[in-house]
Amino acid sequence: MDSKCALSGCHDATTPGGGFNLSGYHDCKDLAITSILVCTITHDTCGYKAMPYPIGSPKLSDSLISIISCWVTNGAPL
Repeated sequence: MDSKCALSGCHDATTPGGGFNLSGYHDCKDLAITSILVCTITHDTCGYKAMPYPIGSPKLSDSLISIISCWVTNGAPL
């Protein structure tokens, strides 16, 4: 999250895009358990913008999406 999402102008504590701050574990976990995280990074239609934004930006790598999805499926453990 630190290298792809919790960046200045994206989802850090100072500029939480869409109201989502992903700079800490608990913030990420809270978003993960709602399924918003996975649907946005896989560019699913879930009512939220596809990430990374702007629309048309390439998705995260399949391997990174797989790692994040696995983490979410397993309850987003610390």
